Amino acid sequence: MTKKAKEIKINAPQIPNSLQTVSVDEIVFESEELIEAIDCFEGQLENQEKECVYIRKSVFKDTSFKGSRFHRLDLQDVIFENCDFSNVDFTDSIIHKTVFKGCKITGANFSNTTWMHVKLENCNGKYANFRFSQIKKSAFENTNLDLSDCQNAVFEDVQLEKTSFRESQCSGAKLEGLDFRTCDIEGLGARIEDLKGIVITSIQAVSIARILGVVIED
Repeated sequence: MTKKAKEIKINAPQIPNSLQTVSVDEIVFESEELIEAIDCFEGQLENQEKECVYIRKSVFKDTSFKGSRFHRLDLQDVIFENCDFSNVDFTDSIIHKTVFKGCKITGANFSNTTWMHVKLENCNGKYANFRFSQIKKSAFENTNLDLSDCQNAVFEDVQLEKTSFRESQCSGAKLEGLDFRTCDIEGLGARIEDLKGIVITSIQAVSIARILGVVIED
């Protein structure tokens, strides 16, 4: 009988019952600006270049942020549904109590970001960059992180479910305690010492054996 994965308590975003409904055309991102308690729907906020934007207690649906650079973005209590963050630069950002649901984060740069109570659900994060990030008390569910760069990232109390890490690079990452049993880790790039304490299936062990230099023959 397979032991059930450890449950991680992740605090959900606290969204007010009453939000100001706005269209994308009504939003102007400015550096050092606070955006709070809005429900934003369908549109484009692409190729923005802003510093230190604060977003609180808000919902964004069907919105495209493609190609934007939000250096030191600060998110708290935010929900993104079916949004496009392709190639968005989140470097040095803080992401707290935030949900990305059905979002496209292909090639997004999350390097040196801090995550707490964040959930990625049904997202496409192929080629995403998580280098040197601190990802704690968060969850990845049904998400594609193939060919992502997780080098030197710290994963602590992170729950994984049916998430693909095919050919992801995790050299230098803190992975201890991660349960990969429902995930695809074929071609995962890591050093022997990086794999200490991870939880995998016997079938996955065959793939990991290549990193250890073991040859398995029947």
